[in-house]
Amino acid sequence: MTTLIDDALDAFIAAITPVTSTTGVTAVYEDRTQAYTHDDAPAINVSLTDAAADVLGDQHPARSVLRTTVQIDLAIYTRSAINAAGQEVSARKLAGPIWAAAHALLMADPSLGDKALRVRWRRSTWRKESADGAAGWASHTYELTLAMRELTLTGP
Repeated sequence: MTTLIDDALDAFIAAITPVTSTTGVTAVYEDRTQAYTHDDAPAINVSLTDAAADVLGDQHPARSVLRTTVQIDLAIYTRSAINAAGQEVSARKLAGPIWAAAHALLMADPSLGDKALRVRWRRSTWRKESADGAAGWASHTYELTLAMRELTLTGP
């Protein structure tokens, strides 16, 4: 048996995976630890970063429902590209269309197939790395709200 958190994360990854066919993303990974290379770009890495719960209603574990907030990081890895004017394109500009496409896929069903009550974007960060040309990460944190049974950690 898996928890609703696991099911929701799997549904989140499944929802954004079609972005690979429309944006040039090479793959969607979960918690990849291997270093990214030039050939991997652009790629998406998804990580579960945090989960917290509050009891809703009844306080007895067999009957109570937890309102659970789950934080998921959707990180887009890019490598520099040269535009028609011979200038390097920023990581932000390279990642922007990928994020927009992934976000649209998530918002097409913000319940993730009834695994979540809601999916909501919360914040973003951008950073650069040195490589054979500029490399960068655009990290977007999403918050999922779930309703779980306290006794089993599955859906209500």
